[in-house]
Amino acid sequence: MRSLAEIDGTVTALSDELYHYRLREGSISHSWSLNNVKDSWFAFSEKFNAMPDYQDKLLGERFRPIMRMWMSYSGYSREEKADARKILREMQAFSKKNFNRVMKGNYPQRMKIICLLAQSKSAPVMWISYCGGKLRRILNNRKHRMFE
Repeated sequence: MRSLAEIDGTVTALSDELYHYRLREGSISHSWSLNNVKDSWFAFSEKFNAMPDYQDKLLGERFRPIMRMWMSYSGYSREEKADARKILREMQAFSKKNFNRVMKGNYPQRMKIICLLAQSKSAPVMWISYCGGKLRRILNNRKHRMFE
């Protein structure tokens, strides 16, 4: 996959990935707090809108915060849910707008499921997504511990 960098208003595509990082439990990349999800959504939105020629490649990145919102929403407090509703509506509108593009495109099955789930406004569907997210995190933690 090609890395993209925005420099002085121009876009440069690099064939090599020039960075390496380690994911640690408790790091910000593992935090699915509302503020982290909101920040991710706004950052990916800005990047997506700034590079219209690369939107097909960036579409997957744009669905990452949607997945995190769906898998976290049911665990938020009442105040956080009220704060999240506006962004949730933006995410649903984005998902609806790109539904055919995702479903007909050569995107991973997981992304298609996220796009499909994001169409719903149903509390039970969000709760099931939340439980699926919790199960996924538990299984990932067990997998990482096996290799330490």
